[in-house]
Amino acid sequence: MKDRWLIAGLSVLGLAAMLSLMWQVRHRLAIGSNDFVSFYAGGRLAGTPDLYNPVRAAEVQKQLAGVTGEHWHYIRPPFHAAALWPLARLPYRVSYLLWQGLCLAALAGFLILWRIPSLPLTLLYSSFFFPVFASFMNAQDSTLILLWIALAVDLERRGKSFAAGAALSLCAAKFHLFWPIPLLILAARKWRLGGGLLAGGGLLALVSFAVAGLGWPLDYYRALSGQGAIHPDVGHMPNLRGLFSLAPSQAWLEWLWTALAAAVVAFVARRMSFRYALAVSLAAGVLGSHHAYIQDCSLLLPAGLILISESRLTGLRAVTFLLLLPFPYLLLVFDSPLPATVPAVILLLVILAGVEAVYGHPAPARAEQQRQP
Repeated sequence: MKDRWLIAGLSVLGLAAMLSLMWQVRHRLAIGSNDFVSFYAGGRLAGTPDLYNPVRAAEVQKQLAGVTGEHWHYIRPPFHAAALWPLARLPYRVSYLLWQGLCLAALAGFLILWRIPSLPLTLLYSSFFFPVFASFMNAQDSTLILLWIALAVDLERRGKSFAAGAALSLCAAKFHLFWPIPLLILAARKWRLGGGLLAGGGLLALVSFAVAGLGWPLDYYRALSGQGAIHPDVGHMPNLRGLFSLAPSQAWLEWLWTALAAAVVAFVARRMSFRYALAVSLAAGVLGSHHAYIQDCSLLLPAGLILISESRLTGLRAVTFLLLLPFPYLLLVFDSPLPATVPAVILLLVILAGVEAVYGHPAPARAEQQRQP
């Protein structure tokens, strides 16, 4: 009973600290001068040839939201714009408030579904996990991604692997953060999960073609190629690109260490449980994302909770605990080289997970898979 009261008290203190940080940007938060401006333009332009036209997006933003910016280009897949279409029919302020409410409901859904290692500890770590609160500050959809991850883990636990894969496919709104998932599926031989992922992804692709036409992949590629516009402040990214942003061979180092992270994911997926491998995949996904900011570190919340629960390696548990605290992410707002601390610690986590997998226990999920006809 005393432990529960202690956890509850720490949760309240953590929540108060995070809300005090949000208070510092209350004006921008109140009027919606954040990333939702780009989402709103995407929803408005869904179904038109101008979905990835930055000039047209700026016109829509200025006219309907009252603000615009050179970095608020719409760079999500067309199915994401289609999902935003109903909200974009509403006045900007109403749409913005509904969006933040939806993201808050998604966070509540994550907390309800997630039971690793327990509900009290999930509430405790979530109460002061700064990237989640940064997601609200920037009006990003990271909590929706957390909800899909929690749903997938819950469905997989109940033996509904196909449905779990379909739930994971919804994370394609930020596909660049989930590039290790196919490696996990192949290495762990999770064929039903892979089938659900392909089915869900195929449906989202059909929606995208219906919304944006047959030529949208090329238009999307061109939009993603706008280096300066969509990749500001590279040195503040919590990924390998940010870690090596000051190095003379930045691109080569990024690809080399991404390949190493991919190898670790595949190795871990063969030797450890599905949940453990998923945690490492989420961490590696942030590392090799090429485009990520503080809110994208929200993926480290479920990853950290899994590793705190399942890891037996003292060093890995210590690194995981550090990444569950708010302090490392606050370094991302400072000038280089301090932000590089975050991707360096994430990289250390991935390496230590690989070390534990060398001596780890066989994956029970893989054993069950092998018994299936």
